[in-house]
Amino acid sequence: VSCTMQYAIPEIIIEPNLYYCQKCICDVATIIIDSEKLMSEVSGLTVESGKQSPATKINDEKLQLMFERLQHIENDVTTIASTCIKHIRTFDFLWHDDLQLTFQSLVEEEKDDNSSTIIPLTSVERRQVLQTELERLVNTEQLIDIIPGQIQIGCVCIQTLPIINSLRTFAFSWKTQYSKLLHSYAKQELLQVIEYRQAVQLRFKDDVSTLEQLNDALTLLEELAEMENKIDQIYLPIENTYSLLEKYRIRIPRQELEECKQLREKWSELMFNASRVRQQLLQERRQQLEQELDKQVKSFVVEVIRFRNSFDVSGPSVPGIDPLEAAKRLKEFQINYSFMHKRKQTLNSISTLFSLQPKQFPELDKTGE
Repeated sequence: VSCTMQYAIPEIIIEPNLYYCQKCICDVATIIIDSEKLMSEVSGLTVESGKQSPATKINDEKLQLMFERLQHIENDVTTIASTCIKHIRTFDFLWHDDLQLTFQSLVEEEKDDNSSTIIPLTSVERRQVLQTELERLVNTEQLIDIIPGQIQIGCVCIQTLPIINSLRTFAFSWKTQYSKLLHSYAKQELLQVIEYRQAVQLRFKDDVSTLEQLNDALTLLEELAEMENKIDQIYLPIENTYSLLEKYRIRIPRQELEECKQLREKWSELMFNASRVRQQLLQERRQQLEQELDKQVKSFVVEVIRFRNSFDVSGPSVPGIDPLEAAKRLKEFQINYSFMHKRKQTLNSISTLFSLQPKQFPELDKTGE
C-alpha cells in the first residue's frame, strides 16, 4: 500500500490515513483467507475426514499470526513514521515566521509607487549575518537531500518526495533572497573600488603644470601609499563574499567574477604607475618644478603685501565706516584670506617636499589674526 507524506502547514500528514490503510489490508487479507478456506472445503480436504490435517492446522496458525500482525500495521507504521516526522520538524524554520523577521531586520525597503527597492547594507556585522544565513541554508539543502524518497515499512510504502520537494522549495526561496542581498552588497563594494581605481588612473594622465596640480598629485600619491597598508581590509571582504557565492553556485555574471579575481593584479598596476609618476615629478621634473616654486613664492610675496595694504586702507577696521559696511568688508577679507592661506600651505608643503626652507609670511599671519 502506497501512502504520501506531505505538508498541511503547520501539520505533517500521511495520506491516505494509516487507519484506512490498515483496514484495507485486513479486509483484503480476510477475503483471501476466506477464499482459501472455501476452496479447501470445496476440494474435500476437510470434509472427508471431518477434521483438519496437521499441515492445515499449522497453516491456519501462521495465517492467524500474520493476520494479527496486519492488525497492528497502524501502530507499527506510526511509530516509525513519527521518527521521520520528528526529523523533518527540524526544518520547520524554513516556513516559520521567524526567518521572515530575521530577513526583514537585515534589509531596508524604499517603497515607490509600484515597486520596492532593496538597499544594500553597510554594516559589517549584518553582512556577516547574511553570510552565516546563506551557509546555514546551503547546509540545510544538503541535509534535506539525505532524506530518503520513500520509507518501506512492511507492506506499507510511504512516499516522502512531496514533503522533500516542499522543503527544497522553501530552502531555495530563502537562499535566493539572502544570496541576492549579499551579492548586491558585494557588487556595490566591487564597483566602488573599481571606480576609485579608474579615477586615479585618469588623474595620473593629467598634466602637472602648476604647483597646485603638483600638490594634488603628491597628496594622491600619499593617499595611495596609506591604502597600500590596508588594501587587504578593503579587498578581502569582497573576495571572500564572491568566493562564497561561487562556492554555493549562486549565479554571478562572469564579468563580475573576472573583475573580482583581477583586483590584486589591477592594484599592482596602479601602484606601479604611482611609482612612475612619483619618480617623474620628484626626479625627472624636479629642477623645472623648483624653478616654478621659486617664481610662485616671489609672486605670492607681492600678493601678500598688496593684500595687507588693502586691509589697512579699506578693511573693516578703518575708522568712521558704517557697522554694516564693516561686517561686509570683514566677510570679503575672510574669504580672500582663506584662499591665500591655502595657497601658502601649498607652497610650504612643496618646499618641504623638495627639502627647502618654507618661506614665512608674517604679514599674512598678522592679517589673519
